[in-house]
Amino acid sequence: MTVVDSLDGEKRLAPVPHGAATRSDDHRALPIPQATRPEHVAVARFQVMAALGLSRWVSHHRPPEPAVVVGGGPVALGCILELKNRGVARVVVVTRHPLPAAAVLPGVTILADSPGAETQSFVIDCTGRAGRAFAMVAPGGFLGLLGTSDGEEALSATAVHRRGAAVVGMHELAGHRDQARQAAFAAVLRKVTTTVDIDSVPGWFNRIPGEQAVPFYAALASSRRPTAPFVILEWS
Repeated sequence: MTVVDSLDGEKRLAPVPHGAATRSDDHRALPIPQATRPEHVAVARFQVMAALGLSRWVSHHRPPEPAVVVGGGPVALGCILELKNRGVARVVVVTRHPLPAAAVLPGVTILADSPGAETQSFVIDCTGRAGRAFAMVAPGGFLGLLGTSDGEEALSATAVHRRGAAVVGMHELAGHRDQARQAAFAAVLRKVTTTVDIDSVPGWFNRIPGEQAVPFYAALASSRRPTAPFVILEWS
């Protein structure tokens, strides 16, 4: 997302790619309180994705444990933080990331491979590869799709039906009113600013001058992908 200055002098987080053109009055933008550190905005930007999806689908009870999160990037880390915020003590993270940032969080177990086929009652995919995550879901279980697929990966309707699974989309802009999104972001940002000690997790953040955006995006699609989950492009 991109941080822009609005006409009233307030900073807003607009749902467009880094550096992309946007309107300062975009109704989808999220207000940022003054003096908020960019690192906290970056964390909250990803945590609110999970907060919105979980509020819709599991708002009346706490997710069962262990909750399984598939992925090792910023979407996964934001999801883990939100699960912890909701009182989930045990989270299993399935990722082949060599240095997953979530490893420093209490109650988090890192696995390089699936904990077992059709064994997990609550799984959230943060990679966009739903098939791998669905293979873990137990009969009658839950699969949340928080990551966005790069293509048109299909899940078998027959397999979902026969397993009795609930498969739900968790896109942050779908089905949420602007006011609800803004309120959720404000609540998450307040929590993040009081619980995430930026200086104690330096490996979480990477600041890059905006002029280096082209090689940065090229690295994202290669084996040179940055290891920090939260990347802040600074435009002068």
